[in-house]
Amino acid sequence: MKNKNKHDLSAVLVLSLVLTSILIINGNFKTGQVVGGQGSILADSNPDRANILIDGANQGFTSKTVPVSVGTHDVVISKTGYLDYSTTINVASGEIVRVNTNLATDPNYWDSTQYGSVTVMSNPPMSNVFIDDVYKGVTPITIRNVSPGTHGIRVSKAGYTDYINTIYTYTQRDNSFNINLVP
Repeated sequence: MKNKNKHDLSAVLVLSLVLTSILIINGNFKTGQVVGGQGSILADSNPDRANILIDGANQGFTSKTVPVSVGTHDVVISKTGYLDYSTTINVASGEIVRVNTNLATDPNYWDSTQYGSVTVMSNPPMSNVFIDDVYKGVTPITIRNVSPGTHGIRVSKAGYTDYINTIYTYTQRDNSFNINLVP
């Protein structure tokens, strides 16, 4: 029985060496690659746990390796509060293509569960608006992502007296103000 097991182990070792030699000779054995008729996409992001879409199909969350067919693929990595990252890549047989991105914060994202908004209209329009002495734009304007609490507001226009007051903002609410400037 010992000789049979010894011959079986020898046969397995010889077969493994032959297959490895064939792969090396054919150029199919490269570091960082899988062998087969498909490839893979390794998707990573900062922040992590972003959604992965490959060719429009949801593939779960980063960090993840997704097997794909050989060819061109559209990859989108997205996360609430961040701008989507999208790219088109080509995957060769046996190749692992890494898609790694640092997602940029979406300046237009408004998390109403943590912030409120302030809408300011004025007469005359096109008046300058400042919240806590930071210029925000001209009226009419809606300012998003305003932390709840007390804030200073100033509305000004050349030829008019500045409107200066203290306002209180709330989460999950648009706090609207209609200001009449005095000439």
